[in-house]
Amino acid sequence: MPKTATTKSTTQGARAARTRAEVQEEFAQIEHAVADFRTRQHQLESELSASVAARAEQEREIAKQRAREEEEYEYKKAQQRKKAQDDFGEKMQKLTKQNQERQAALEKGWQEREAEIKSREDEHAALGAAVEQFSARLKNEVDAAVKTAVDDARAQHGVQLQLATKESESERKLAALQIKTLEEVRQIARDQAKRESR
Repeated sequence: MPKTATTKSTTQGARAARTRAEVQEEFAQIEHAVADFRTRQHQLESELSASVAARAEQEREIAKQRAREEEEYEYKKAQQRKKAQDDFGEKMQKLTKQNQERQAALEKGWQEREAEIKSREDEHAALGAAVEQFSARLKNEVDAAVKTAVDDARAQHGVQLQLATKESESERKLAALQIKTLEEVRQIARDQAKRESR
C-alpha cells in the first residue's frame, strides 16, 4: 500500500472519531440544557402555583375582611338607626307628657276661674237679694214707725203731734235717703259684677 494512501486513511478516521465525540458532547449538552429547562420550568410552575395560591388566599382574606367591614357597618348603621328611633320616641313621650300636663293645668285653671266666676255671681246675686230685702224691710219698718208715731202723736196734744209729724217726716226722708243709698250701692255692685264678668 502506498504511503500517501495510508496517511489519507488515517486522517479520515481521526476526523470521523472527532465528529462522533463532538456529536456526543453536543448531545450531552443538549440533554443537560433540556434538563435545566425542565427544572426551571418546574420551578416556574411551582412559583406560579404558589403565587396563584397566595393570590387566592389574599383574595379570600380580602373578601373576609370586606364581609366583616360590611357586617360591622350594617351593625353600626342598625345601632344608629335604633338610637335615633329611641331618641325620637323619648322626645315624643316627653312632648306628649308636657302637652298633657299643660292641658291639665289649663283645664284646672279654667275650672278654678269658672268656679270663681260662679262664686262671684252667687255673691252678687245674694247681695242684690239682700239689698232688695233690706229695702222692703226698711220701708215696712219705716211705715210701721210712722204709723206708731202718728198714733202716739194723736194721743198727745197738738204741739206734740206737730213735733211727731215733723220727726216722722224727717225719718221718712232719712229712710228715703237710705233707700236711695242702698239702691245706689246695689247698682254699683251690679256694674262691678258686669265688668268682672267681661
